[in-house]
Amino acid sequence: MKYKKTLTGEKKAFAAGMAVVLLANAAGLTTYILENKRAGKEKMEYLERREYGQGDYEEELTVKSGQGKQNITVRVREKEYKPSEAREILNRVKDKMPSLIPGKNSSLDKIRYPLHLPDRSPDFPVNMSWSTDMPEVLNWEGKIGENTGEGGTKVNLTCELSLGQETERWEKEVTVYPEKITREERLQREVQKVVDTQNNVSEEKIKLPGKVDGTKVIFQKEQSGNGVLICLFGTSFGLLILPLYREKEKEKDREKKAQMQADYPDIVSRILLFLQAGLTVHSAVEKIAKDYINSCKMYGQKKRAAYEELVETYREMEGGMPEIQAYERLGNRCNTPEYKVLSVLLVQNLKKGNQGVLALLERETTAAVEERKRAAKISGEQASTKLLGPMFIQLGLVMALIMIPAFLSFY
Repeated sequence: MKYKKTLTGEKKAFAAGMAVVLLANAAGLTTYILENKRAGKEKMEYLERREYGQGDYEEELTVKSGQGKQNITVRVREKEYKPSEAREILNRVKDKMPSLIPGKNSSLDKIRYPLHLPDRSPDFPVNMSWSTDMPEVLNWEGKIGENTGEGGTKVNLTCELSLGQETERWEKEVTVYPEKITREERLQREVQKVVDTQNNVSEEKIKLPGKVDGTKVIFQKEQSGNGVLICLFGTSFGLLILPLYREKEKEKDREKKAQMQADYPDIVSRILLFLQAGLTVHSAVEKIAKDYINSCKMYGQKKRAAYEELVETYREMEGGMPEIQAYERLGNRCNTPEYKVLSVLLVQNLKKGNQGVLALLERETTAAVEERKRAAKISGEQASTKLLGPMFIQLGLVMALIMIPAFLSFY
């Protein structure tokens, strides 16, 4: 337990680094032994082919013989179906065709919506090529043309199916009716047709139609919605300003109090030292305030909140304010338990003299020093805890970089 408490940050980092090295070497050595053990026991007698359409692949092998070891590369071709198997699969695809291609249509006898004509079967590696005898009514993509009679038009739909060297042909006479489209789709097509008729690409402008299907229309550019986004973003940002400002002020106040608590032992010990030397409280405060002002002027020392309050107290006394009131105001302005205690002790010194107050100041100085040690210890532990996250992340990354390639090569 004592060893853990005295372990410094550098020792922790060194221990973490050694742990990573040991774990990585243990993992690498274990993987190496397992791979060698598996390679020594496993005897390959077969190479598996990939399914049809997945392509060929190459396998690296180690050949052992009386002449030693030799590394070779073997190319394995993909699986090919026998003619009988291919024909059976093609026939099965043909049987499923009436349920595969209708799309939104209830059947192929009455087509009012585009057909779904895939170029490959979803269940088998069968290639499909489509054609029709009336592409102006129904094209090879399954789209319905505009020259379709209201009473329906008979169209021969043909599909050439192929699997390996085997081919089959599927034919079906379908009845195509004018496509059912929504008002928005019809408007889209009509406007696109007008735009497409103006084929002179050298012209700078394309005239939009004033009427569509006999109805007067007005075109406008669609708004981007940036205005709405700006309003939403601006409103959100505006509502967050006040909470963010308050949080920032709270953070400043916390930092100020932490700084004042850190300076408290020095201030109390200096006041005690001056009082023991025979100075009055007023002279002690004056001495501390003037030393601080001179340090700021001569050495550019940064402002410290606690010393600034002492300077303010000194100036109030120089301006004629009674000492008791000035010390009470000091405790109220600092608004921390430590400085309120100091304020009370200074007031007691004025009322009762140094008798008994010096002992209280000595105890307060000792307590303040112990409190600063405790705060420093807590800060060190917090900093050490914050470092654990990045250290574990680095450990995980190192283990991943070592283990993943090892296991991929193993399997």
